[in-house]
Parts: sequence; C-alpha cells; structure tokens
Amino acid sequence: MAKAVFSRKALVRWLRKHGNVRLESERDIIVDIPQDKLRSVIISLSKRTDGFRSVALNAYFDKDGSFNLLYHFSNPHVMLTLKSKMSSKPEQLESITPFFPEADAFEREFSEMFGVRIIEPESKSEKEGLLLYDLKQPFHQPKKEKEKEIITSNSSRASCLIPIGPQHPALLEPENFILEVEDEIVLNARVNLGYVHRGIEKLAEQKNYLQNIFLIERICGICSGVHTVCYTQCLEKAAGIIPPRRAEYIRTLVLELERLHSHMLWLGIFAYEMGQDTLFHCIFRDREAVLDRLEEISGNRINYGMSTIGGVRRDVTSTALERIVQTAREIKRKAEEYLEIFSSDRAIVSRCENVGKIKKNTAARFATGPCLRACSSTFDVRTDGYAAYDELGFSVVKEDGCDVLAMVLVRIKEMVESCNLLEEAAERMPTGNIKDMTRVSLVLKDVEQTHRVEAPRGELFYFIKGNGSDKPHRIKVRTPTLANFQLLPHMLIGQQLADVPVIIASIDPCFSCCERALVKDIKTQEKRVLTFNDLRRMGR
Repeated sequence: MAKAVFSRKALVRWLRKHGNVRLESERDIIVDIPQDKLRSVIISLSKRTDGFRSVALNAYFDKDGSFNLLYHFSNPHVMLTLKSKMSSKPEQLESITPFFPEADAFEREFSEMFGVRIIEPESKSEKEGLLLYDLKQPFHQPKKEKEKEIITSNSSRASCLIPIGPQHPALLEPENFILEVEDEIVLNARVNLGYVHRGIEKLAEQKNYLQNIFLIERICGICSGVHTVCYTQCLEKAAGIIPPRRAEYIRTLVLELERLHSHMLWLGIFAYEMGQDTLFHCIFRDREAVLDRLEEISGNRINYGMSTIGGVRRDVTSTALERIVQTAREIKRKAEEYLEIFSSDRAIVSRCENVGKIKKNTAARFATGPCLRACSSTFDVRTDGYAAYDELGFSVVKEDGCDVLAMVLVRIKEMVESCNLLEEAAERMPTGNIKDMTRVSLVLKDVEQTHRVEAPRGELFYFIKGNGSDKPHRIKVRTPTLANFQLLPHMLIGQQLADVPVIIASIDPCFSCCERALVKDIKTQEKRVLTFNDLRRMGR
C-alpha cells in the first residue's frame, strides 16, 4: 500500500498524539515525549513520508540532575526535536540506525561526549566512538584487531590494508583513512576522526552569549560568517528580537561572498588534487577579489566579526556596494569559464565522470549541501527565507550525475547564483539602522531553540538551551562535514586507488569542524571533557 503524503498540520496532529508539542517557530517543532514511548515514536517517524532524517543526537543535565535526551531530525520544511526527560543518565541506549542509518556518526559522537553506551539492536554489540585511536599509540596501529592483519578476500588474491593519513600530502587536515585494497580496487573504506581536539561546545557554556559570537566564529575559518549568523539568529528567535532589514541584507552579502570564497577555495584545491596546477593558481588568483571585498566591509579576510545579536556590527558604504557588484559580475564571468573547462576538458572529465558514483537514496540519507544536490535533490535551507533570502530570487542548483563531476558542476553553478544574489542584494539594499537599537537582554530564560542555515558545505544546525543566566546551559553544533563524511565509504568502494584523493576532496571536507575534545585516562578508563581553565593550566 502506498504511503500518504502528510502536511505540516497533519504532522503536528500526529505528534500531539504522542507528546506535548511546542511550536517554537514556523519551522521549529519540539515534542516532549515520555521515555517509554520515545523509541516507538522514532520508529513510527521513520515510516512516514515527511522525509525526515537524523541530524544530531544531543543531551544536557538540568539543575535538578535530570537527564534530557534530544533527537534532532530535519526535512526540507521543518526542524523536529524529540525530547525525553529522564531521572538520571542511562547507561546505554539502543541505536536508531536500523531506521535512520545516517545517525551512526551522531550516536558515536554522543557516546563519547556523555559516556552512554550505544547498543546495536540485532548484534547487541557496542558502537565505537569517533575517537578511534589511542593517541599514545602510533597512528598505524588500529584499535580493531582484525585491521592489524592482512584480510584475505574470497578470490585467489589477497587484499591489503592501506592507511592514508593522518599526515599525508593529499590531506590538508590530519585525518586517517583505512582502505582495504585488492590490486588497485578499493574493497572497503573506513574514516577515522579525532586528530584535532577542540572543546568549543563546552567552552561556550562558560562564556556569555556575546562572548560566544567570537568563539563560535572560530569553528571554521572558511565558514566563520555562516556560523555567527546561525548562532545569532538562533538567539534572536529565542529572545524575540527582529533585526532591521538592512542588517539582514548585509548578512546576506557576507554569506554569499563567503560561499564564493569557500567554493573557489575548494575548486582550486580540487584542481590541485588532479594535478592541474595552472588551473589551481588561476582560481586562487580570481578568489583574491572576493577576499578583498570581505576585507573592505569587515576589516578581515576571514573571521569577519560582522553578525551580532540584533543585527550587524558594521555598515556597508555605497562605494563598497558598487565594488561588490563589480566583483560579482567579474566572478560570474570567471565561473562560466570554469564551467566550460570542467565540463569539457577530457583530462578533467575522465577523472570525475562516473567516479565516486553514489545511489540517490544513499545520498538522500547521508549527504547534505552540494553533495546532496549533485544527486537530483533540491534541498537548500536558503529556501526557508532566513536573512534576506525571502526577498531575493534565486534558483536551487541541482545535477543528476550522482558522481564527482556532478558535485563539481553544482558548486560552480552555485557560484553563478551567488553572484546574482550579490548583485540583487546590493541593488535592493534598504536604508535604516543596522542593529536593533533597543537594549538587548543577554539573559535567556529556560528556553530551547533550534536553527539551521545553508553553509557552503550544507545544512548547519544549532541548538541553544538557556537557564536564566547570561551564559548558555548547552550549545550543540552539527556541521555539514559530520554528515557528509559518512558518504565516503559508499563513494570509495569499487573505485581505483588513484581516484581516492579526488573522491575525498569532492565532498569538500572540513574535518576540524567535526572535532570534539575528550580526554581518556588509559589506566582508569575514565573519560572527561576539559574546561578552558584546565587547558590553560595544562599549557603553562
């Protein structure tokens, strides 16, 4: 029997049968569900046709010691949070990956952050965390015993394990890939995170909301602007603050300049991975004009410090707007040249077409951003209408190739759309204040708020919990790469070993965005998260 398609109203009616529904905004729904019903609701949600997929597993402790467990789900129209309040932290939870396979990375991260064992329902085995290696051991000694041996395949020839990273010429960040290879064909692949340790989420709980703007901005240097916009807009929704329209337009300018900056950085590095050094230098030369515009309006090439609670910190002059329009027109012409090169050059097309092929249903589960739109999807969070996108016209770019070439073409075409958005935003820039001039209370009551935006790499998700003070009780950040890195095993299997660097680069990974700080005492097996004062004391 075919499943029915449900509207948002039908979804809310269905959710109210299972718990207390709180409509935080038009696109944010939080449902309080009893602990004994939580899993059955998640299973039922997986059977619906609303298109939900898991984006994060989250938790926090209340002042009374109770443990609040939150499952965050997303579809093109709604952010849904299923919340269950427990008297104490559970020792273990059953995995939801049989129903939402993409939740694997989020469960492994959660297991390490909160010390809760995640159990596979069928095998009853415990999931590993994301930090797969003992840092005191050499990187080439995997935790799993079976990976220390040569694995013999069913064929007459034996396969072998090839480690790539954490330090490798093809990787800009320290990460580890274990590839099982027979001849030149990849039979299996495993991605290991955990070589860059940062405690930004925990540190954010010790800083006030205003200080955290500058901390959040440093999660990613390339996507610093989109992180601050997502964070400040999440706070504005929680506090009921409406920024002036001019501020929203300026935010949009920064976001689209940053998208150009990010896509051009990626495109140049991608060309370098294929051995196209001349093309790499040309793209990086053209990218300088975008960085010049960002530096002109903010003072910095990265970490712009533009967005703040209630608006933006700096105005944009008419001269700067004219230069933004000129740069957008020039970059659009360059992007059309890139499109011609990457879609027609035989050497490039042969390295990209039908390489890293992925099924559409797999992409729909695991991918986000350009990686998802390269597989026929039109999911783009900008259609939610945050910032000034509700007043600007743009087309969602998609491709049907489901391979590395499609991911390249999507990003280049998005550069053209970003240029169009920059021109329109600059021409339609409204007058008025750039910040809500009323005194903004930096104290949030006992509220929970979610928000998402479209970062250059995909859907960026934030959760903020207030506790009546000027500091957040909990901040949760789900970056796009933490979802996209789960694509890599699907893309690598069956491919040539020589194509591995190109496939890894195709998802535009930013692995440092995924990292969390966790310290494990090898003797006692105790795990703990370091505070800022701990790190400062240890660094003396």
